[in-house]
Formats: sequence, structure tokens, C-alpha cells
Amino acid sequence: MSFDILDHDVGRGNDVEEVRVGAVAVFDGHIGSSASNMAARIFLDKFMVNLNNNSIEQSSDFKEILKSSLVTTIDDIDAEFTKVAFEYHLYAGSTAVVALIYNNHVLVANVGDSKAFLCYQKEISHEDDEDAASLGDLFAKELTSDHNAHRLDEKARVEASGGVFKSILDFVPLLMGHFPMTRAIGDVPLKKYGIIADPEVTDWLSLTSKDEFLVVASDGIFESVTPQAVCDFLNEVEDYSNPSLLAHQLIQKAYLEGSNDNLSVVLVPWGFTQCASAHPKGREAVAEAVSVAVIVPKKTLILLNSRDLVMGSLNLCYLSGQGWIRTLLSTFSNFESAMLH
Repeated sequence: MSFDILDHDVGRGNDVEEVRVGAVAVFDGHIGSSASNMAARIFLDKFMVNLNNNSIEQSSDFKEILKSSLVTTIDDIDAEFTKVAFEYHLYAGSTAVVALIYNNHVLVANVGDSKAFLCYQKEISHEDDEDAASLGDLFAKELTSDHNAHRLDEKARVEASGGVFKSILDFVPLLMGHFPMTRAIGDVPLKKYGIIADPEVTDWLSLTSKDEFLVVASDGIFESVTPQAVCDFLNEVEDYSNPSLLAHQLIQKAYLEGSNDNLSVVLVPWGFTQCASAHPKGREAVAEAVSVAVIVPKKTLILLNSRDLVMGSLNLCYLSGQGWIRTLLSTFSNFESAMLH
């Protein structure tokens, strides 16, 4: 696993507070890989630029700066790809689901039908002892809602722009007879019918010791398993020491249970992230705890589509009230990959 370090000097001063922010994202491309490739390639750079700009223009509320910077970054990526798509006559598009992790809180921005959710333990009371309680199975707490015509608000918005949906059996209604989503990066020919790249963003959610995993994944996983089934799978595992193996096993499960799509999943075990500040390896501990597995099943022509992943652990030095004085950016790639033949 490799790291790239970038230094930024913006402003001067001595009142510096060091903070750590984690970023995990999945970009699931369709009609070619150009949109997802661009999104994965430029996301972190644009995010850092927007952080710098927003720190000067906004208040000192760091969470709000992170949130607004993330929204602006996704809008910027869509705008940049749209220009390229017009120039080179590209029809590609991509989902985007990005989770920011800061100070034991998580925030998620979503465009399209990739998903992010938590697997958490629910407290169980014991009837024979009213004061006693224990932690039970893992339960799914979904942090995203798919952008498609099953959502009446999305369907109405697109239809108001002239979009028409065609229903086929039990499948998601298809925009103009072929497109299953109502939001995406790119997809320039469909923008006139109401396709937008505006992300839906959660509030900052406080994480507790009951939260075991953050799962960020492409929609292919959920062709055959539900978020709750993912949490059930993780709940049955006795050894969490190898999250990479868990990620591989999860996508193998989805594949063997019938998924025909590309499969990508990122698992973030919270036990690692919460103790990273005390870990002798610091931010590298967070990076090593995040495991990615990618399987491209050779089943259908949908393999012409593609998806990309981007992950990063950001170490930010914040200058209170005066913008950013210094930023260290760590990104890591070399994703664990496998192929089913």
C-alpha cells in the first residue's frame, strides 16, 4: 500500500490545530469508464482546493467547511466531465458515494445508486434482569437512498423536466427506456430530461462503540444481497483481524448468489479508526484498516461498464480563523483485486 504526500502553504500564523479526516469513495461508471476514471482521479485534488477556498470564505465551523467543500467538489467534477463529454462526444456517467470521517462522526454524500451504510450492534435488554443489557447482532443503518424512479420525489422532478419512464416487470423504471437512475455525474445527453449530479448529503452522524463497520459499495453487491444481509454476514465472522479477506468473501458471496454486475466494496472497521490517534503508526493505521475488494464477474456485456474507487486519509493542519496554513494529504491505492473465472 503506497502513500502520496502533498504540502500546501496557505497563510501564515502559529495558531495551528492538527485534525484528521478520512475519506472513502466509490465511483461506479456506466457506458464506459471515462466519467468514473475522471472522478476518481481528480476528486482529492479538487476537494483540497475547495477546502482552502471555503476556509477563507466561511466561518470556523470545520464540519460545515468539510460538508460544503464535498458538495462543491462533486459539482465541479460533473462540470469538468461535462465539458470533456461535449468536446469528445462521450455518453458515460458515474455514481458517486463519498463518506467523510472526522472526530468520530461520519457524513455521506450520494449521487446515484451506490450505497453507504453502518453495521451496528443493538443493545438487548434481559427480561430476568431489568438493569442488565448486552449487545446483540449487527443491524444495518442505511446512510443513502438510491436515486431512481421508485422515489416519488425523484420521479416527479425528472418528469417535470420532460423525462419519461418505462416500467419493465419488477425492475426499476427506466428513464427514456434505458437509464435506471435519476442522478449521476455525466450522462450529458440525459441532462435535458432531468438528470442532475447534485448530491444528497446526510447530517454529521455521531459514531459510538456500537458501530462496527462502515460499508461503501457499488450497486452490484445489492443485486443479490441486502445491506442487512451484509451485516448478518459480518456478524457471523469470528475473526476480524483480516478485513481484506472479509471484503473478498463478501463480494464472492454476492457473486455466487447471483449478481451479474461489477462488484466493489470498501469495509471500514470502526475499531481501527477510533483508536488510530493512539496507534504508534498514526494515520497509516487507518489506511491499513480499510480494505477494498474488487471482483469483475465475467457474466454479461455489462462488463463494458466499469467503476473506480478512491480512498484517502487526510491529515489537515487547521489555522483557526485564518484559513489553511499547511495540509498533508495521504492517498492510497494499490487496491486488493481478484477475478472470478
